[in-house]
Amino acid sequence: MKRWQLSRRTFLRGTGAMLALPLLDAMLPAAAKAQTAPPLRFLFYYVPCGKRVDSWTPSSANGLTLSPTLQSLSNVKNHINVIANLYNHGASAQASGAGDHARGTAAFLTCMHPNKSDTDIRNGVSVDQVIAAKYQGQTQIRSMQLGLEAGGNSGNCDSGYGCAYTNNVSWADATTPLSKKTDALDAFDDFVLKADESALARAHALGRRQRVVDLVREDTKRLENRLGVRDRQKLDQYMTSVDELDTRLTTQRADLENGAVCQGTTPVSGGDTLSRVRNMIDVMVLAMQCDVTRVITYMRGNGGSGRSGFTPGVSEGHHYLSHHESNRYKLEQYAKVNAWDVAQFAYLVQRMAETDDGHGKLIDHVLAFYSSEIGDGDRHNHDRLPVVVAGHANGQVPGGRYIVAPDRTPIANLFATMTNMVGAGTRFADSTGLLSGLVA
Repeated sequence: MKRWQLSRRTFLRGTGAMLALPLLDAMLPAAAKAQTAPPLRFLFYYVPCGKRVDSWTPSSANGLTLSPTLQSLSNVKNHINVIANLYNHGASAQASGAGDHARGTAAFLTCMHPNKSDTDIRNGVSVDQVIAAKYQGQTQIRSMQLGLEAGGNSGNCDSGYGCAYTNNVSWADATTPLSKKTDALDAFDDFVLKADESALARAHALGRRQRVVDLVREDTKRLENRLGVRDRQKLDQYMTSVDELDTRLTTQRADLENGAVCQGTTPVSGGDTLSRVRNMIDVMVLAMQCDVTRVITYMRGNGGSGRSGFTPGVSEGHHYLSHHESNRYKLEQYAKVNAWDVAQFAYLVQRMAETDDGHGKLIDHVLAFYSSEIGDGDRHNHDRLPVVVAGHANGQVPGGRYIVAPDRTPIANLFATMTNMVGAGTRFADSTGLLSGLVA
């Protein structure tokens, strides 16, 4: 008897919505099941305002001894690599004068020197979009651009540099920044295909947003009757995750609309900064788990962000503290903000390490890049950038290492290594080769 096979493009359907499925055994041909290569995903995680260098840097290159700022990564140490001495020449001043936050953010994934103007915007294509082009048509969403802080593309945001430079890290081409979503519920809804927009709009207007799981419940039951035990377990775990996240995000949206007061800048989807960052991380993990997209960028803040009040025990703004001038108090507070940011990335890595993507754990089929637009917040330098890479890229990248590259190695070498992994070329921007020591 011929084995029943489920299409990889199958969606759970209901009145008003369709929900993408994770990879199930029933989607794989019996003969090819063991040979099917897991899709490789890439995630680019940006944090503003650099790092306190002495608190960030591991103590030696003999293995990986985590520094105080990196301590929250101890439970996932075998899934990460810390990389030293990477340099982004495109972010440097050259002849452009002040504006390191805008320049560094614009060049974060392009490695290009942006034109200093708030009207004549010129940058370059970012590495995430080079990779996304190779996956064109293979996923529901070509790439996701997400973040914490909203911000438009017009106006002057840093010493003559346009806001397009400070508020975006993803660029389709030299003149087209790709704006981010800052509402986790909106990002979540992106992988619920709306079959009846008018019905959903009426439900929203009446304050009766139905949970996604309820909308597709009947189709879920129909599918479960045809699945094996392992696939039913996978589907149940996935739907539980979807339902929990959907309920959490909807509740927080309702709280905000009912006048809830939150810390710092008024959020779009409710909750304090910690909740909003972790909600978006959970959305990213779900999107990768069900292969909705294979390329994600996330901005924890805009370039030079002055956000305050999100780190326990720290009331001053992030940007203010980054200009520490070797002041002991500022250095201590700055280090706390740095450690808080790393803890959120550690949460992401842990979530990927415990999430089944149909081929094993998600962490094994991801390469996640964490860094900032500058190195030392006080010096505004673009060499010795703080870089952590998480994930194993389908077995290509071991973990638990401190990789010390030669001084002023182009960060574009790391990006060229990524593009090479998907067959998108061995050169990127000003790269001089692939990054030695990353790939086994």
